[in-house]
Amino acid sequence: MSSRILITILVLFTSEVKAQKYPYTAQADISLLVGRNVLPVPGVQIFNGIQVEKWSAETGITVGTDVYTQFTLLPVSACLKWMPFPQKILMPYLSFTAGYGLTWLNKATEEKRYLGGSVFNPSVGLRIKTKTKTRVNFGVGFKQQRATIVETGFDDLGSTVSVFTEKYKLGRVSLNIGAVF
Repeated sequence: MSSRILITILVLFTSEVKAQKYPYTAQADISLLVGRNVLPVPGVQIFNGIQVEKWSAETGITVGTDVYTQFTLLPVSACLKWMPFPQKILMPYLSFTAGYGLTWLNKATEEKRYLGGSVFNPSVGLRIKTKTKTRVNFGVGFKQQRATIVETGFDDLGSTVSVFTEKYKLGRVSLNIGAVF
């Protein structure tokens, strides 16, 4: 249900952009995902989207990489960012990102397979205007990701003996710093 609402919002935003002179925006973030009893996990995200000046918002697609000890996830998400005070030098913003974490960078074998899962990352932050068109972002959020590792055991004849499924629900605080172009 929430994905249908997000797609509807994206279509509405896209229709509002037609008359704008410079509707595109790009953002690169380096993030650190931290949680209790785990090592910090590095992440990188690239946001490509459009600006909807009428609603002081940006919408687009975010692609990234999150490196965990068990696997590496490639989250591909739809993102909506809202800046309530767009003309200020210091602009607070709210960001909602939802999508799917792909496991393409993991080497799957007959014995071990990796499955991705949903990704959700609401966050708040501060965007700082500079004298150029580049702006600097600082943000904090809570990133939730799901993933699964399936391990299959075989006997000497190649028949399946056992299947062990390990499901992960990863909840981490995300600390972001980045630049908007």
